[in-house]
Parts: sequence; C-alpha cells; structure tokens
Amino acid sequence: MRCSISVISFSILFLATGVFPIRTLADDCKKVMISDFPPKDLPSDADREDLIGEPSKKFYYGIGIPVDYVKARYAAFLEMENLMEDKTERDNDEIFGGANVLMMLYANGLGVQRNLDLSIRLASCNVPGSLEEIQNRVDHLKRLKWIPFTKSFDFCDDVSGDSSMRIRCEDLKAERVVKPFETELDTKLKKIKGLTDKWTPKTTKAFDFLKTAANDYFYKRMYKEVDSSGTDRNKAQSEEYEKLQNDFVKELNEFEKGSYPHYSSSEVQKLDFEMDKTYRSHLQSKDLYKFSTINPIGVRIAQRRWVIYRDAWIKFAALRYPNIPGDSFNGWLTAQRLTQLAYNSQYF
Repeated sequence: MRCSISVISFSILFLATGVFPIRTLADDCKKVMISDFPPKDLPSDADREDLIGEPSKKFYYGIGIPVDYVKARYAAFLEMENLMEDKTERDNDEIFGGANVLMMLYANGLGVQRNLDLSIRLASCNVPGSLEEIQNRVDHLKRLKWIPFTKSFDFCDDVSGDSSMRIRCEDLKAERVVKPFETELDTKLKKIKGLTDKWTPKTTKAFDFLKTAANDYFYKRMYKEVDSSGTDRNKAQSEEYEKLQNDFVKELNEFEKGSYPHYSSSEVQKLDFEMDKTYRSHLQSKDLYKFSTINPIGVRIAQRRWVIYRDAWIKFAALRYPNIPGDSFNGWLTAQRLTQLAYNSQYF
C-alpha cells in the first residue's frame, strides 16, 4: 500500500510538472549495502589507497584512459561507501557514481561473475532515476535472464527521451569522446617546434605517460586545492590550471635548450624533510581549512597524483637528459610542490 500511494503521488506530480523527480522506487526500498557484495570482489587496503578520489566512470568508460573494469569496480565501491557515510542527500550528484557502475558491471559480468539479481536490486533502490526510468531499467535487467545476451547493458539504455537524465547521458557521451585538458596541453606543446623529432620511441613513450600524469595532477590540483567558496571560484580554478600548463610547457622548453635545474643530494634531503612535515600538517585536522572548500582529503588526493607526476618526470628526464642527476629534477619538483602547499596554508 505504501508503495502504491507513492506511485500515485508521483504520477500526480508528473501530470502537474511534466517531470519525474529523481529518487528510488519506493520510500521503504531497502538499498544494497557493501556487505551484500561477494567479499572477493571488494578492494584491498592498497587498492583503496591507490584509487581514492578517482571516479569509477572514468575507468568503466575509458574516459581519457584505457578501460579497466577492475579499477572501475574498486573505485565504485569507494564512491558507494562515501555516499552512504554522507548524511545529506546527494543522489543527483551520483548519477554516474558507484552504485550505477556496479549495476552495469554485475549486469554485464565485466571483471566480476555476472549477477543479474544483484544488478536488479541496485537498479531498484540505489541508482537514481524517475519512477518510469527505474521500472524500465528493472524490467530490462529481468529480460536479460531469459533473452540471449546480445549487447552490453548500460544505464542510459532506459533513460526517458525528455528527462534531465537524457541530458546527462549526452554529456557523458561527449565526455567519452572529447578530452579537453589533454588537448589543451598538446596544443601548447606543439608550439615547441620539432620537440619529439629526434626522440627515441622509449623516450616518446615516457613523455606520453608524463603528459597523462601531468593532466591528472593539474586537474586534481585545480579542483581539490583551489578554493571555490568565492564568487570568482571558476576563474580562480581555470587560472590555476592555465598556469600549471603554461609552466609545464615553458620549463620543458628551457630544458630542451639546455637550461636545467640544479639541486644537490643534501638539498633534496632537506626539501623531502620539509615536504613530509608540511604535508602532514595539512592532514592533521579536519578543522584546518575552516574558511575554504579545500579539505585534507582533497589535498591527499592531489598529493598522490603529484607523486605519480614527479616520478614520471624523473623517469622521462633520465631518458631525455641522462647527464643531469635525477636529484636535480626531484628537488625542482619538490620545491614547486612546497610552494603550492604554502598557498593552501593561507586557509588554515
């Protein structure tokens, strides 16, 4: 009876507004919990540490990176856990979040044993949508039990043509094709004429990895460590991203001309010590950033991407500039990162 009343009230709302609200099928719908999944499918502590802050849809759809269904699953579990821990309603922000990706993974048997019953439960109570969309999605999954599996199941298969979800699906489609950040950096790098003409294939491959690491780190720095509480938040973030890209191109150009950073081993040791102390101070308390959208978790996410970026630089430099000690590049990058963390400190 409770579910029937809910359906009637939602139908009235649709007739009045023409829009189905985004919510689950019934008020008393029992959501799938992490404990309902096979224990062997859950991420290890190392997996959790490696994927913190990574969106599962990026790995599932291969947005800017190769498709990786295992990482998509691990990242999806982390997103699902974070949503359950958050007491506020954030379903609208989680349309392509963990529950959605897990629903598709288990429906298609991608990186896991296929489990349509689990996917149906997720579709019924965890994945947001209008009542019509949820019912269509559940019916679709039920049909897969009896009809030969001809193509992969996708969340967007059952989105209504006139709903806001359709717009989100179109945005996702565009996101899978266009990689704006990578394109911007490549465009800037093309200004260095003949940059890779005489590079070995091994050096070029290392540089491609460096560009990917740079894009990832710059993106995380922009969104996780630039305050977005003010009216000019978008401008501040875009300016920081632009600066990081321009500095990357400018410094690479200088290196290609023979101008390199110079740091001794003892200087690098001091910088590493300062980095450890400064980074720990940023993670010390949740109350550090009282007047900012920056928070310790965001700094941790950015720091992990910086480490990957730093190591990618050192590996590339060892191939491209073999006569320059690795400590010089390590010191240069660490000094840069300390300056960025010092900027964050103004919000303590």
